[in-house]
Amino acid sequence: MDYLKIDRLVVFANHGLFPEENKLGQRFEISLKLEVVTSHAGMRDDLSRGVDYGAVCHEAQRFFQAHTVKLLETAAEQLARQLLLTFPPVHGLELTIAKPWAPIGLPLDTASITINRRWHPVVVALGANEGDRLATLCTAIEALEASEGIRLKKIASFIETPAVGRRQEAPYLNGALLLDTCLLPRECLRLLQGLEDQAGRVREEKWGSRPLDCDMIFYGDLVSENPRLYLPHPRYRDRAFVLEPLREIAPYYRDPLTGQTVEEVWQALTAKEKP
Repeated sequence: MDYLKIDRLVVFANHGLFPEENKLGQRFEISLKLEVVTSHAGMRDDLSRGVDYGAVCHEAQRFFQAHTVKLLETAAEQLARQLLLTFPPVHGLELTIAKPWAPIGLPLDTASITINRRWHPVVVALGANEGDRLATLCTAIEALEASEGIRLKKIASFIETPAVGRRQEAPYLNGALLLDTCLLPRECLRLLQGLEDQAGRVREEKWGSRPLDCDMIFYGDLVSENPRLYLPHPRYRDRAFVLEPLREIAPYYRDPLTGQTVEEVWQALTAKEKP
């Protein structure tokens, strides 16, 4: 990957904990390391095929001055998100916001914060076994595609499968999505849970029927053992109804925990289920 660097763009803005900082304003210095592919523009000497660093600077200045916050952390998060959303060729970025002569009552040259943010591939499994299942799944996909910070890449074919361990329940319609997101993992989880809530899901019975089920299977190469968000999804390797649509859209996606591809996990599961 190539990088475009912008060092110490000076912006006068109104950020800080103290009222004087918000009223009088002060100097900030913004530095960016943008992860881009420069060959498309470089081979043809065509700016339209690359990223205009002048436009990036002007957008950074405009947004940074238009949104007053208390914390450097907040300013950095907001600006990084804005730049990723505004300039699609930027795959990721390193952002540093420096605050010269920060008012702490001690001699200080500069206080600064540096964060790294990027677009991440995310794999989502979908399922529904109540009401108009197809309409529910299509509505959820449309809502997800329209959400800020989401780029829908691939949609798997839907398959019908029996409810696991519950013969009297209606069968499920299952599918999977491959998308890119600049949302953080918890934000992505809240978005998916919000879609479930909108579809009328009630979180009372763990294995009960549900109008919509949205499970995050992978988030980039993140491994998480947080009880609120296990990644990769801890049970996807044993679920054919997840793996079958998943292998259609991402057969070579590699499990960051085991190193196996989705196709290899599928082959292992089908071999185990053979009589």
